[in-house]
Amino acid sequence: MSNIRELLSCNQDLGANPFTDDDIQWVEGILGLSNGFDEHQLLVLQRLDDLDVEACPGSGKTTVLVAKLALLARYWNSKTQGICVLSMTNAAREEIQDRLGETEEGQKLLSRPHFIGTIHSFFSEFLAKPYLNSKGIAIVNIDDDFCRSQRLRTLQKDNYSEVADYLVAKQVENKTRIVRTKGEHTQEYQKAAAWLVEHEAKSLEERRYGIPSSWKITDESYNLVSVNFGKESSLDLPEPMENLLKECIKEVAHKGVFCFSDLFVYSKALMKYSGDVFPILRKRFPLLFIDEAQDTSSSQALMLHELFSSNIDDIEPVTRQRFGDANQTIYTFEPPMSADGIDPYPSTQIGRLTLPVSHRFDMSVSEIACNFETHPLNPKMQGVRQDDKGGRGHCILVFNEDSRMAVIPAFAKLVTEEIEELDFDLAKLRICSHIQKEKDTAVSEGDYARTIRDYFPPYIADKMTKDYQQHKNLISYLRHARYLVRETQCLSTGLEKVSEGILKGCYLLSADGEETKGTRFAKIKSAPNKYRAIVRELNEKCAKDFASKIVGTLVTNEGITKAEWATITSIVTDIIQSLLGSKEIDSSFEFLEWEGEGDITQSSDIGGADRTNIYRHELLPSRKVLNFKLGTVHSVKGQTHTATLLLDCTNRGPILGQLKPFFLGSKLTSEATSQQKSWLNTLYVGLTRPTHLVCVAIPESHKGVRNNTVTWNEEELAALKSKGWKVARVKECSSLEYI
Repeated sequence: MSNIRELLSCNQDLGANPFTDDDIQWVEGILGLSNGFDEHQLLVLQRLDDLDVEACPGSGKTTVLVAKLALLARYWNSKTQGICVLSMTNAAREEIQDRLGETEEGQKLLSRPHFIGTIHSFFSEFLAKPYLNSKGIAIVNIDDDFCRSQRLRTLQKDNYSEVADYLVAKQVENKTRIVRTKGEHTQEYQKAAAWLVEHEAKSLEERRYGIPSSWKITDESYNLVSVNFGKESSLDLPEPMENLLKECIKEVAHKGVFCFSDLFVYSKALMKYSGDVFPILRKRFPLLFIDEAQDTSSSQALMLHELFSSNIDDIEPVTRQRFGDANQTIYTFEPPMSADGIDPYPSTQIGRLTLPVSHRFDMSVSEIACNFETHPLNPKMQGVRQDDKGGRGHCILVFNEDSRMAVIPAFAKLVTEEIEELDFDLAKLRICSHIQKEKDTAVSEGDYARTIRDYFPPYIADKMTKDYQQHKNLISYLRHARYLVRETQCLSTGLEKVSEGILKGCYLLSADGEETKGTRFAKIKSAPNKYRAIVRELNEKCAKDFASKIVGTLVTNEGITKAEWATITSIVTDIIQSLLGSKEIDSSFEFLEWEGEGDITQSSDIGGADRTNIYRHELLPSRKVLNFKLGTVHSVKGQTHTATLLLDCTNRGPILGQLKPFFLGSKLTSEATSQQKSWLNTLYVGLTRPTHLVCVAIPESHKGVRNNTVTWNEEELAALKSKGWKVARVKECSSLEYI
């Protein structure tokens, strides 16, 4: 293991702390910490050996990590060796930019030889890209949906038609078998029968485009598996067909179009064929930090362990510190490494420290949340919020199908009563659920609520998030942009979204391998600010038309008409032609076609009102409006709220109902199944967001898995009160009847 102090100009006495009291005061000052670090945080700051840090919600984990990086940057000597900081998101980098960006230390950290970014970007930059470059392949686009669409597009070619038609025939065979073996009353039969009818009406091209394309390459030779709901299985294809499909996937890859998982395949290939990568990376990054370590999947953890920590002759492992909270494991599509694996988090083989003090909430929240920890912290989590502005009336809201639509209004009223002393202009009020996937059918009587829209019909699901880039046509990008402008009151977010759509149109027109080298598109396709990059490349008239027409469309309250769309596409066509070097655009280019259905500004099921993810509650007599933002628990991880409502939403049965034994304390979290642990972790994240008030909405009676009814009786509802909750029934008039 590297001796990190040798790379620093701070105290070299191994028997003393590396950083002085003056150093600590300095970093507290630049981070604006008026109360300073607590004793647990100080212990973490001073450690420079291998370490796992378990941090409870609100413990200042990211602040401690940023402070530690600032202290290291202050004394870092080497110009060729750096610190590597990896996470599932760019939160650490953004925090450094926000809090240290103006300092000398912050500028150092954001520059070579250091690297701060996502695990995906690290493997892409340092392993996948070098491997692909050695094969003469450039990374042009990394997008799962787009990569799959390009694979299907390539399958349309004559040389792949045999495998495409074989896969279509297999679909028909499977659906026909369902129709023959299932009863006519079953949902499986009805879906399969409807599919066969629709299939008969489709053209050959449409049938080929309907092939399930969830193929995943497993190695650099383009061997494939099929992925369905996260589970991998063999393709079950005759060898000639499988070889044809592999050639199709290879052709798309050689155009530079990849899925995210492909990056790890090519990274493994470099590790397999080039032993030099190990000493090079360990020499470059003698100190490794992994943030949100609990969300590192087992395969990613294995690769990182092999790269930086495994025993290799004459190559020292690096010093590694991991920060996270196993109770908040909610992001992995692949399970994290098990406790008996090669390199689990947290590990019993290296030093471990805990940040148990939450400055976000008081003990009333921490005592509730501790009941749902799947990995109990030691020492136990302590909430230390001291202000006296209300809250603490944490409540289980029980409802039935008649009162389901009153749940959110009832919560809003409860918030105004519980924390009336709080300045609502500064309050962050949130409503969250486990999932937000749209339902296929309406909720039937006595059934469970399955999506946020079952409580709040205007809700828009994940395709309207700022980062979503996988729309199939330009008008969807424009409608997305209008939504972002309306929700954020920021024009730049909308302009950026439209620009993403324009660049995607450029790529679609050049995806068949046409040379774009030297074009304006090639120059700007990876630019971080896409709108500015596009405008810089346009002539004055084109830039003026773009700005005036698109800006006007983004800010108007009127919907987009078909007549206006013709004007917009004319301008966009000029832009694309300019970026691609006057390439002619066929009038049948589907990406620019008008699509009248699904305009998010209008929806018949909500009376023509704007679709939105904000519930607005008016306070009387002041007429002040409180905004309650809706989304998934995943979307708010890491955030701090004033008050939070958790809804029971799922398409797999009532999650919170199935967690009843854990709410009542009749079952320990150590006894939970793997699926229950996943749900408990998500629940724990939601429970630990608010500073003042947390509420949970649970149907009093609803169908569970396999149509078993989950019912809460009076005795069970009363028992919840012994666990720190108030319990109230939601009435149809949005009032609460306390039990």
